[in-house]
Amino acid sequence: MLIGCLFTAGLGAALGFAGGGISERNKGAEAAIAGAAELTTKVDESTKKANELADVLKSAKEKLGKNTFPDDEVSKLGGINLPFTAADLSGKGIGRFNPAVVSALIDFSTLVDKVNDQKESSKT
Repeated sequence: MLIGCLFTAGLGAALGFAGGGISERNKGAEAAIAGAAELTTKVDESTKKANELADVLKSAKEKLGKNTFPDDEVSKLGGINLPFTAADLSGKGIGRFNPAVVSALIDFSTLVDKVNDQKESSKT
């Protein structure tokens, strides 16, 4: 009887440990899914702003080609910032993402930082 109780207790402990591990992995996976959704939104916002920035720069280039100062475009440039930074990757569970996706996100954040820096330096 004692051996049966010990076996049952050991089996219960093993199942509890396994169930707890599965539960933690599921929480991590759910956090990664939520993080991916947030990152998708931020990347989409940044892409829209980048397209807006490209249109403004194209218009400015055309005006400069006609020997006209692009007053409107210069004022618009000040209000356009790409809303994505490396800090946006924090807490999103990116360790569970495909390595190629992680690399692309890091490259994207680096590129966005460069664009924002170049835009700021062109103001002066």
